[in-house]
Amino acid sequence: VMSLQYQQGDNSEECNYRVAIHLNNVGVALLERRAYKQALDTLKDAVTVVRQAFVDEDDENQSSMLTKAARRLATPKSLVLASSGLVTISEDAGFETIRPLTHAGGSDQALCAVKMEHFGQEDRDIDIDSATVLHNFSVAHLLLARVAKTNSCAKQLRVGALKLASLSYRTLSTLLVVRDENELENMIMLKPNLFLIAISVLRCLVHALHESNQVIKAQQSYQRLLLLEAAIGEVDEPPCLTGKSAAAA
Repeated sequence: VMSLQYQQGDNSEECNYRVAIHLNNVGVALLERRAYKQALDTLKDAVTVVRQAFVDEDDENQSSMLTKAARRLATPKSLVLASSGLVTISEDAGFETIRPLTHAGGSDQALCAVKMEHFGQEDRDIDIDSATVLHNFSVAHLLLARVAKTNSCAKQLRVGALKLASLSYRTLSTLLVVRDENELENMIMLKPNLFLIAISVLRCLVHALHESNQVIKAQQSYQRLLLLEAAIGEVDEPPCLTGKSAAAA
């Protein structure tokens, strides 16, 4: 379990944080290019640096991580030719991006990878950021499992995807506790990125459970997804929140 402590005012910590976000975004870019193994390796490094960014711990290997990430992005090794159905969204895409995500129904909902747009520590949320990186790491596991050459390898990757997605959702669920509908509506309007990521994580959980033949748990996660989407659908779109639309990879 990743335990992070949020700290401010330390340049080295902010540098670590920028490295973590950059690695996350390179990992997402590699997922878009269907270079799933390279994406997984890059996102694994992102998870490592996210830990370090908030526990005042430096890593001399960060330079090597960045160099390797750049090389992977320059020479992506796509494992499949056909589209994976992956959708990439930006964390600051805004309220209007949530609605298209809620319209697709059933187990055929696309997996979503999430880019992180703001590199400084100020105004960032440690729990949302941790959950985002873990989620993308989970997506990489699941997509790689789908093209694995052996059943044992695919199973191992699905197990990893489930663990990561579950941890990501547990991290977010502490932020989704509200007392009444008014508080939920206010939260949706003030923190649309939280709900974008929560929907993305639940989608991944449904896929991972379904592909692991855990049908009952998949149905339970799908019901949570439907409830969250229904709550979002009842909120009037605030005119002040705008952003980019989701783009299919």
